[in-house]
Amino acid sequence: MTSIELDHNQPPPHHSDVHPAHLTNDSARQAPKGKRIIYVLVGTVFGAIIVVGAIFLWFAAKG
Repeated sequence: MTSIELDHNQPPPHHSDVHPAHLTNDSARQAPKGKRIIYVLVGTVFGAIIVVGAIFLWFAAKG
């Protein structure tokens, strides 16, 4: 006979009428909008290209 484990699903927390849960349009956003994130993304891509290129040249030089 197979055993079935119980799910650990829990109901959402209870909110009273005094302090109801508010969902706004940007509640899923995790960081402020801006150009900083594009600088980080571009910097990491170029950094990865430089690191992979250096490793490639090192292995190519070893022969």
